[in-house]
Amino acid sequence: MIGGVIYIFGVVIAIVAAPLTSIPFIPILVSVWGVFWTAILSIIGWILGSIIAFWIAREFGVDLVRRFMDIEKIQKKYSNLPEKKLFWLLLFLRMVTPVDILSYALGLFTKISWKMYLVTTIIGVIPMTFVLAYLGSLPVFLQVIFFIAGVIAGLLYLVLNRKNL
Repeated sequence: MIGGVIYIFGVVIAIVAAPLTSIPFIPILVSVWGVFWTAILSIIGWILGSIIAFWIAREFGVDLVRRFMDIEKIQKKYSNLPEKKLFWLLLFLRMVTPVDILSYALGLFTKISWKMYLVTTIIGVIPMTFVLAYLGSLPVFLQVIFFIAGVIAGLLYLVLNRKNL
């Protein structure tokens, strides 16, 4: 079990020290612990790391970033969203956006409550974590195919929506 604690600690460090990532370790750990336990340990690490990143951004980052951009203007833009829509938007973003990037961005640019942040983080990371753990159990050639397909889909999205970005 000490290996699990070390892995969780490594995941937390990878999130806080963005843009490091723990994702390449998932296929290795699936072969050691299986899909379920790798997903559970990853969920714990990602939630703890995202909480720390959000706290760092909220506590220390706003004053630093305020020197370079108008944070109040960005915060005002997001404050107009009804809380119910914001909840679903955050839940979706949590499923498709890297944990570290979104945690720092939410801490810096929004005034969402800790409660909403925690609920959307906990609910949002669970599905993708199990998907990644399952993909890590597949043969390497299938993992490469899924990776390439994901990169192509992401690039297509960027190209097709470049006017909206």
